[in-house]
Amino acid sequence: MWLVLKFLHRAADLTLVPSVAIGKDLEEARVTAANKIRLWNKGVDSESFNPRY
Repeated sequence: MWLVLKFLHRAADLTLVPSVAIGKDLEEARVTAANKIRLWNKGVDSESFNPRY
């Protein structure tokens, strides 16, 4: 499975991960370079968004 992930992610300019732990796993498995891994925060910023408005 790592071979498929390496093939796909090495061709990409950027790999978005849902958590720091997943990013570390990809880096440790040498799936892609560390500088191509970015954390994708999918949560809602409660300071900017309030459902009452």
